[in-house]
Amino acid sequence: MATGRFARSAELFQRLLSQRPDDPDLLLGVAAALISQDLSGQSLPYWERLVALDGGNPDFNEQLARLYHQLGLPAKARPLVHRLAEPITAPDRLLALAAEVYEALGRNRQAVGYWRRLLARDPGHAKAAARLQTYLLARKPWSIFWPLCKMIRATLGCCAGRFRFITIWAALSKPCPTLSATLKSDPPTRQALILALDTYQALDRQAEVLLVLEQMLAMDGELAPDKILRAAILFEQQGQYLRALELYPQILAHFPADAEIMARKLSLLTRLQRPAEIGEILSHPEQRERAWEILVAWHKLDPDDRQVMTALES
Repeated sequence: MATGRFARSAELFQRLLSQRPDDPDLLLGVAAALISQDLSGQSLPYWERLVALDGGNPDFNEQLARLYHQLGLPAKARPLVHRLAEPITAPDRLLALAAEVYEALGRNRQAVGYWRRLLARDPGHAKAAARLQTYLLARKPWSIFWPLCKMIRATLGCCAGRFRFITIWAALSKPCPTLSATLKSDPPTRQALILALDTYQALDRQAEVLLVLEQMLAMDGELAPDKILRAAILFEQQGQYLRALELYPQILAHFPADAEIMARKLSLLTRLQRPAEIGEILSHPEQRERAWEILVAWHKLDPDDRQVMTALES
């Protein structure tokens, strides 16, 4: 199994480390192999050693900070994220990570600062707007909300600013009938649909997300592959297997080597009872080399699928 190969890789790297304990490539190899086995906690000392050896490497620092955060150790993650997110050019993902770490520490003022930096950089960032709702609605929300709206309108113009205003309003959990009305009246622009999609995703309103994705799929022009994949997964969750399957040629055109995506397609074919197509895919020369990884990913999606179990046992 793939997990067995990762385990053997980790053992090999660990034996080599006994001879060269400060070799960063070996440390990285062990850490990556453990993470591949879903053993992130065991990889912690290796990431700590990597940061100790090369404290200036931002990738090592980010990985260690994320690991501390995932393991419920925000106090250890704090100095790392503070250093990573301090520069004005820090990427969005680091600002979000810093905000989450400070929230975990109960230091809400610092968390708000990072979320506001993120929202100021991208006024339509739905996650930042949604996370701010607790703070904005709890303490004098309008003192912060209206300056944000003015900034949005000045940056994007009246029309685009209107949609950003609606997005933030909805993300603040206020009733917003104008959003649905705006989408239903006149053909909405792609920008309006993207903003609506971000908003509904932040609010976890799956029915509206699916409605907006349907509209985006019906528009001219190519939809971003992550949005197409999102639509396929939602269709599948709602039992619309044929509709989901129709989207996979577009998805695989962007991610031809992704075993998990191929496994999702195979899972759909199983539900639709199409064994001939499954056999054709797994026997194709392009898929043969990674058939095992696809089967393992497929088994994770459908642990009770007898067809997968038979293939794995053989």
